[in-house]
Amino acid sequence: MEQFGKDKVDELMQKTKIEAAKRATMESAAVKSLGYVSTEWDEYLKEMDLLALRQNIATSVRQADPEATTEQLAETVIKNAGSYFKSLHFDSKDPEMKDVGREMATAFELDFLNNIRHIR
Repeated sequence: MEQFGKDKVDELMQKTKIEAAKRATMESAAVKSLGYVSTEWDEYLKEMDLLALRQNIATSVRQADPEATTEQLAETVIKNAGSYFKSLHFDSKDPEMKDVGREMATAFELDFLNNIRHIR
């Protein structure tokens, strides 16, 4: 009986370590994708606070439901970043600026999904 309890604790510890590694990898992939987007569209992002977005994404990944699947975590990251990029130029009267926000959101999503394709 005592061994069963120890085995259960070991199993939970292993599951927790795997989950933490998955979330850290997800967060790292998001940061990498933010770097890609900020390099490609640097002339539009000078006033943007990428650090705040990075912290927002990190917080959302860390605070997500412990039972969240990889897909659910990815959706959370994509939704946060996409909303941010799309809102950048939402009030702009220049239609090109609205397109830029959508392009950044799409580029982030594609790069991010490519970066996490190995996570299960």
